Amino acid sequence: MSTISKALLSILFFVVLSSNLYADGAKWIQDFDLAKKLATKENKMILVNFTGSDWCPYCIKTESEIFSTDAFAKYVSDKFILLKIDFPRKKKLPRDISIQNERLATKYNVTGLPTFLILDSSGEILGVTGYVQGGAKAWISTCEDILKSLPKKTTLLRNQNFSEVAAKAKEENLPILLLVYDSKIKNSFDKIKAIGDKRVFSTLDGWKFIPFVADRAQLETNAKLSKIKPLLSSTSSGQYCMLLDSKSLDKSSAKTIEFSDADSFFNSLYKNLSWKYSGEWITDYYKAKAIAKAQHKAILLRFTGSDWCVWCKKMDKNIFSKEEFLKYAKKSLVLVDVDFPQNSKLSPAQTRQNDFLRKVFGVEGFPTIIVLNKDAKIVMMSNYYAGEPSIFIKEIDSRI
Repeated sequence: MSTISKALLSILFFVVLSSNLYADGAKWIQDFDLAKKLATKENKMILVNFTGSDWCPYCIKTESEIFSTDAFAKYVSDKFILLKIDFPRKKKLPRDISIQNERLATKYNVTGLPTFLILDSSGEILGVTGYVQGGAKAWISTCEDILKSLPKKTTLLRNQNFSEVAAKAKEENLPILLLVYDSKIKNSFDKIKAIGDKRVFSTLDGWKFIPFVADRAQLETNAKLSKIKPLLSSTSSGQYCMLLDSKSLDKSSAKTIEFSDADSFFNSLYKNLSWKYSGEWITDYYKAKAIAKAQHKAILLRFTGSDWCVWCKKMDKNIFSKEEFLKYAKKSLVLVDVDFPQNSKLSPAQTRQNDFLRKVFGVEGFPTIIVLNKDAKIVMMSNYYAGEPSIFIKEIDSRI
């Protein structure tokens, strides 16, 4: 066989292989707990399809136009675990799956079908959309827009230059988060990397600390950290982290946090970070969640049209600007302003976040006030409130 023939045969084989690679379509599972386990194991997100597979017209259209295509299967293969939450009318689901599906629809405030949620591996909502006209290409484009609006994941790297990290932390007046792994222990670095994969870490990185990753053995020989060597040698084997004052780098200000996984890491970290929040309105939802968790507070989301909505302005004047409310909020709430102005422009990132929150919480008019408890569950949802601040406060307090 000639060289040219062999080359043509190789190309043909590749084309056939590529065309058949996703021929069986995307594979959906029905178990939510399994989806979370697989997402954690494979470092993927979860795409949840709330559907009425045998009766809902737009659910059926989505299946035929988007989900059954090779383009969709190829796109999701390295990004998502696919979870189908079905509400059929012509067939009966296993009882445990049916109960699970009802519970998830309530948990995620799903009021219409189809609804598609993008979740992280813990089940937190990252994005939401519905039927998208235009086939797989348009749906993928919509999904990409959602993913681009998320906080970027922090990639934790080995072999960083400590002097450069320390200089940056000192310049920004932030502590250094020393993340230590033990190269002699299997999967020790993987546990460190899993922390950076959590999007909440990206929110904290550069806001509450500057991270530095190091192998335990290399760290103990670092001359720059000579002042904290007694602390380094006193920790148990495995991975741990330490918050260091970037100005002094001494043991008197160091806080050591040992952990076994990402959840235990964040639970301990929140207790050791400095949180300066005193009831002011903020616009970053992810930062608000971090503050609320650290300070054990509820979150109040104010969906408003600040420069055009008459009832929004009245509620601001009659409740939100009153000393009684501000005093209560300082003690019990983290306040998030979700604005949709008409006479001024928000940044593209802020606009994407606010649109996302509006979809997630099903907001249809302004003002809409939503209160989330300490577990980030909706406990109150109201529109314009005509009462006195004291009555409004009492209502919130009874829910949280």
